[in-house]
Amino acid sequence: MKDYGAHDMTDYSYTLGMVVFAIFYDLVGQDHFNKIIGSFYSANYSEGATMDEFIIHCKKFAPLDLERFFDDWIYTTKGVKLVMDGKSFNELINIYKEN
Repeated sequence: MKDYGAHDMTDYSYTLGMVVFAIFYDLVGQDHFNKIIGSFYSANYSEGATMDEFIIHCKKFAPLDLERFFDDWIYTTKGVKLVMDGKSFNELINIYKEN
């Protein structure tokens, strides 16, 4: 997602963003999701932050290892490939629960 423009995949950054957050929400659960997003916002709302800083924050406070998840969906185009291969939402979640 971070470099979709460089791969001429800009449209995916808009449509898959909600998928990324939905998978992230299901992986960490409502309480952790709200704490992670809330604490990131509180720490950065006035000065802003980069996507990399957001990912670092998420990894630090998540209750499971999300390295592969963020690599697939943010730093590479593997997430797009998984969707194009016909993976269901539950299948996508299970890929990262199996870490």
